[in-house]
Amino acid sequence: MALNDRRAPEKNTLLLVDDVPANIKVLIEALEDDYEIIIATNGERALRWATSETPPDLILLDIMMPEMDGYEVCRRLKADPVTREIPVMFVTAINEEEEEARGLAMGAVDYIHKPYSLSIIKARIQTQLALKVQRDKLAQAQAQLKEANFRLEERVVERTADLMATNNKLLEEVFDHKKTAEALEQARIAAGQASQAKRNFLDNMSHEIRTPINGIVGFTSLLAIAELTEQQRSYVEMITSSSERLLETVDKVLDFAKIESENLQLSGRVFQVDDLIDVTCREATVKARKKGLTIRCQKNLDLSNKVIGDPYRLQQILTNLLENAIKFSQQGEIILGARIDSHFKGGIILHLTVKDQGEGIAQSKQQQIFGAFNQADTSNTRKYEGTGLGLTISALLVQMMGGKIWVESKLGAGSTFHVTVGLDFALDDGERFAIWEAAELVPYHDAGRKVGKVAPRILLAEDEEVNKQMLQDLLEHEGWLVQAVANGKEAVEAYEQGEFDLILMDIQMPEMTGYQATTAIRALEEKRGTQHIPIIAVTAHAMEGDRQQCLAMGMDDYIVKPVKFSTLFQAIRQQLLKQERGE
Repeated sequence: MALNDRRAPEKNTLLLVDDVPANIKVLIEALEDDYEIIIATNGERALRWATSETPPDLILLDIMMPEMDGYEVCRRLKADPVTREIPVMFVTAINEEEEEARGLAMGAVDYIHKPYSLSIIKARIQTQLALKVQRDKLAQAQAQLKEANFRLEERVVERTADLMATNNKLLEEVFDHKKTAEALEQARIAAGQASQAKRNFLDNMSHEIRTPINGIVGFTSLLAIAELTEQQRSYVEMITSSSERLLETVDKVLDFAKIESENLQLSGRVFQVDDLIDVTCREATVKARKKGLTIRCQKNLDLSNKVIGDPYRLQQILTNLLENAIKFSQQGEIILGARIDSHFKGGIILHLTVKDQGEGIAQSKQQQIFGAFNQADTSNTRKYEGTGLGLTISALLVQMMGGKIWVESKLGAGSTFHVTVGLDFALDDGERFAIWEAAELVPYHDAGRKVGKVAPRILLAEDEEVNKQMLQDLLEHEGWLVQAVANGKEAVEAYEQGEFDLILMDIQMPEMTGYQATTAIRALEEKRGTQHIPIIAVTAHAMEGDRQQCLAMGMDDYIVKPVKFSTLFQAIRQQLLKQERGE
């Protein structure tokens, strides 16, 4: 149906613009069932329809018309913001490529040549109307987005004003916090410097205290093998006893100071609990026998699994508890117990006990004894000497291990100390605890005096004159040939010029430290391609990590001052025997 008057559209409206009635008739017959049709026979009427209140949805526009051709109509439609979005399809008898390009360049969405196929026109009209719907939706969405952006900008302006006010307030707070942070950072740096200063102080104190004690113990040992009267021998025994007691006190004070200053770190080594119990019992039995006491060991049969922990510190805990039991017991036996309380995924809860038949501890004193420098009897007339640090150190070490320590005791009925710690199972052998490795002890004559052969030659690097003389005398008494030097530089020079089987190296020396000298000697070995010479550190450096540092620097073993000479001699023989075997 052709319309000269507009009706409320129920269908999409098409504007047909053509000055030939026959052309219009053909299009009307083909399209009127699907669309509302508007007719314009010239350009002016077409523009009026396009700008009316109900513009068409699509325009089919002829090009060859009088007064105003189709190109001009299209140009005006696209120039007007009101009509520029109406799709225009040229329907024309002009079939030239240049003209088609011109029409599309002006903004037409299609260009159809006469004669044409009505089915193709219908399909193209449907496509263009569908695209128009999508463009209209997009335009609507863009309009909504624009409106939303506008509202958002208004809110942003409002929020910006609020935020600026808040920001100004925060800047003031940040400035205050910055000042606080700077103060905290300065405090942290100061704390780190203080911690390092503590470590340096403790390291120096350890060196300065252990070095003279080493001389006392060493020369006392030399006196003990000399021909003495009974009275002189008793004096030597008293000096030895006093030296051991002094060293025990120094060790405990230094250990306590290391823990308090957080300079003590637990290691993670592979060991067996039953080995640890056996070794600790054997060592404690020597002291117990001097008082007429016996030590009995009660072990759970399931303690042979390899576990990971710090066996040195766990042994230290047990040793402190056993020494405490020996000190406060006058007769009877002391029982060291070890059992597994429970299992967890990947490990065990180990329960250790030390039971004595001593005087017991009053209930009111049982917590006090784990405090620093405390004993149950704090009177001026107390019978037992000591710093009171043994139990404190044990309690602090247990705490570091994440375990528990407590005591059960009654006056006159003895005491039982309990320790529980968690230990993970070891997945492999790892680095076994050296104290109870399965290696056999080296016989005295092997790699020692070398009976019938030239005695081993030992280079001793020690700057402290008393210790140097003492060690040289002891080593020569064992049958070894000794050349002593006073610092690391002289040690390197002596190694270059002479032939030695082993080097005993102090760490803290002038000119060149033991670490530097070891590095230089290892470099000379590599340069010359000579055999590896064993180097044993003999040092008063007894802080946490010193042993690991010595081994990491290329040394083969580590002996701490004051030297236990049986330990030193055994270490020398082991290293010499390894060298003989080419290990």
